Amino acid sequence: MPIPIEEKVHRVKTTRVVALVAATALVASAAPAFGAPSIPSIIKRLDKREASHYKETSRRISATVLLARQPDIARTTRVVTYMTQSASNPTFFSGQALCPAGTTLTGGGVDWGTSQTYAAYHVVSSAPDPGSVAWTGSASTGGSPMPSTVPSVYAVCLKLS
Repeated sequence: MPIPIEEKVHRVKTTRVVALVAATALVASAAPAFGAPSIPSIIKRLDKREASHYKETSRRISATVLLARQPDIARTTRVVTYMTQSASNPTFFSGQALCPAGTTLTGGGVDWGTSQTYAAYHVVSSAPDPGSVAWTGSASTGGSPMPSTVPSVYAVCLKLS
């Protein structure tokens, strides 16, 4: 059975407090002998690091909870369209994924797989098409060999109530 998010957060906080206390005790005993920074400056630096860590953790938990509790997620669809190769520049691909009627565009992107063959390829553009419910994208092989998988552009669409 998976551990609830609240339990994970509690465990992380407890572990960090124990580590902070142990590190403070160690530094307090060793700092004067080695001319190390003062305890207040170390604690201030640790507090900054803690605040940054908790801010990022909180953002991730919020995003996870939002996705888990969002009733609209079941109403989303992903539209995928393969890009076409440019006749004038064979290293360039472009395409557009259009959301179906009755939906609105919520996001999108460009994809061509995870093979190391595609490591030199790059996305030229990936953005919503202004004034429409479509996502447009373009990619370039950068002079590398042609892909065995044609790049695709996708749109994430939400059904309207």
